Amino acid sequence: MKAGKKKDITNELPDEYQSIANEPQAVYERITPNDTAEKRKKEILEDIRQALLEVKLAREGKIQLQSARDILDELRD
Repeated sequence: MKAGKKKDITNELPDEYQSIANEPQAVYERITPNDTAEKRKKEILEDIRQALLEVKLAREGKIQLQSARDILDELRD
């Protein structure tokens, strides 16, 4: 093979892998969990911020928090 020239190996793949070989971006997205991990991290941090805000409002008497027992009862229903 000459330098700088790439060999097309997609023709050598079995038929079931042809669609994957023809869509490298889709494959890349499937094997890179970083975006998903970053989104999940942001969601978790936002949930924590929301929880802390609710605790602050409860301490100030502006809202009434549910007890853990009430939350569990809701989940059972």
